[in-house]
Amino acid sequence: MASMTPHNAFFRASFGQAWIAASLFRRVLPEPLAQRVDFASLSPRQEHFVDPKLAHRETDLLFRAQISGKDAFIYLLFEHQSSVDRMMAWRVLEYMVRIWGHWRTGQPKARTLPPIIPVVLYHGRRPWNAPQRFEQVVAELDPGVGPHVPSFSYVLCDLHGMSTEQIAGLAAAASVRLFLLVMKHIHDPRLPQLLDGWHELIGAAVRTDPGGLRLLEVLLTYLMEAGAGMDETELVRCGAAAGPAGEEVAMTLAQQLIRKGIEQGIERGIERGIEQGIEQGIEQGKSRLLVRLLRTRFGELPDWAALRVADATSEDIDRWADGVLTARTLEEALS
Repeated sequence: MASMTPHNAFFRASFGQAWIAASLFRRVLPEPLAQRVDFASLSPRQEHFVDPKLAHRETDLLFRAQISGKDAFIYLLFEHQSSVDRMMAWRVLEYMVRIWGHWRTGQPKARTLPPIIPVVLYHGRRPWNAPQRFEQVVAELDPGVGPHVPSFSYVLCDLHGMSTEQIAGLAAAASVRLFLLVMKHIHDPRLPQLLDGWHELIGAAVRTDPGGLRLLEVLLTYLMEAGAGMDETELVRCGAAAGPAGEEVAMTLAQQLIRKGIEQGIERGIERGIEQGIEQGIEQGKSRLLVRLLRTRFGELPDWAALRVADATSEDIDRWADGVLTARTLEEALS
């Protein structure tokens, strides 16, 4: 089985929580329908129905809910491919049929099928221009054929085509607004600067939403793995917007990012066969990364601290890097 992409992992970890999905559904479903949904009954299912061959560019979540007092499903399909699939309505129909087929295995004597409300969440780099109604992807024929062609449409949430103000109106919860904004701009090289402008929203998400710190960790992990080349300094600055606890979460992830970079450097060095320069390159890289962490934590380094790092052994650097997060002063960090 192929490993999950950062986009898929983030989507499932965030919108897989019923209250987050409900916050989105309340705004993107047509109002007459949203008024009939009992969002308190919304519960995520464990099954996934995306074609395994397309798992690199999309993932899904299925929720059960009461609509007008009867069992129904809301199917959320997340599209993060760079191009738009004109046949999306056909693909959605395929997944709906799979859902009904799975449901029928547990309800073999049922005489009716539960409704499925399909929602497509898109954050690709191009405007969405695919038909939303299934009939629009079927060749035009004699009008008499129309009654024999399946008829349905999916609900589209196109983040690409939305302004920041429009995305802010998609959810009341700060976390959901923040997640949607990050998803819209995840490919944007200006993302670190945009995040600086969302510090108030980040703080509100941690303070007011259920499991705020855990949600921050989910977000920062996504930024670390897919966030337009964000470095550890930018990651820590983003976490610090949520206060000391958020900064601590970010520092922990930043240290993971540093270790990952070192490991990747070792692998690249081995692959290139540069045996003699591997150790020297690793030590230089570790020293530079330690200096960046110290600057992020304590500001510009005085001469004595810079000299101490320059003269340090590999063991000293490893010990200091592990202690940066808990050290109260620069002197303590380099002791």
